[in-house]
Amino acid sequence: MILNAYSLEGIVAVVTGCDTGKAQGMAFGLADA
Repeated sequence: MILNAYSLEGIVAVVTGCDTGKAQGMAFGLADA
């Protein structure tokens, strides 16, 4: 399935400077993943 190609299982991500804007959206998106 296509979604498996974008799986973040087992991946650790650090997002800094996420008060507003794109970084905040990225942080929330990664948290939901």
